[in-house]
Amino acid sequence: MFNLDIAKKFGVAAVLTGAVAAASAGPTFTINRNHLTGLAQSSVVGDSFGTSGATRAVLSNAYGSGAGTVAGNGWISFDTVKLNGVTVGGSGIGGTWAMWAEFSFNMTLIAGGLGAPGSDYAINSVSMTLYGEGLLDASNAVFNAGDTATNPSVTVPTDRVTLGTGVFNFGAAGINVGGGSSFNPTMYFTLANPDGPQVFTAPVPFFPLAFASLTNDIGGISGQGTQNLHLLTGGTASFQLPEPTALALVGLALVGAGVASRRQLRK
Repeated sequence: MFNLDIAKKFGVAAVLTGAVAAASAGPTFTINRNHLTGLAQSSVVGDSFGTSGATRAVLSNAYGSGAGTVAGNGWISFDTVKLNGVTVGGSGIGGTWAMWAEFSFNMTLIAGGLGAPGSDYAINSVSMTLYGEGLLDASNAVFNAGDTATNPSVTVPTDRVTLGTGVFNFGAAGINVGGGSSFNPTMYFTLANPDGPQVFTAPVPFFPLAFASLTNDIGGISGQGTQNLHLLTGGTASFQLPEPTALALVGLALVGAGVASRRQLRK
């Protein structure tokens, strides 16, 4: 459901959604990869990304405890650009350029055993930064998956640029009975100047969007310690437009705000 708080703060927003199964195609966006590579390549138009990643989560109490918090971090690599389910842009991401997000989070257990299958969590905070780089020089990002004792990390290339940042709004997470995890934060996302708008060139203005519903795991928990978990991840991501009903409500709200403003001026 569209979050009206997003409309209040940013106007009409889109939602970037990740899922284990392929997400329904969202509205198209245009990526100017030349800004990252310096090559005379055509822009890429897509409606979704294919992703992979790694996450390490640290438990405040022993695994299976009836209360506690989970704090962690990780990275998400945007591996391919897709249009109608088909990879576009030739070699695409990972050929001449790369794009990834690094994030950290904290959440509280609300049901089940801490870190165990069948547990649910309220997300307290998430911070996320989206990066990009060209892959034509000797300094390229290296993605380290980490393990139960070591945090996932990305080595910083010399030509890394910041494309955007995310600010947490609300969300929930869980580990299903089969051991697969879901991590579903809704985040306000803003392109970062100067590089973000030069890479994401359309639509203009670009969606001031919520980054939401990232389902983290396709293969279950890959590692478990006494007080930590390690997950290797995968899925898709796409931009989703607000529901028509919500758009109508936003329009009415904006009209009402205009009327109220004019009344204040008359006084």
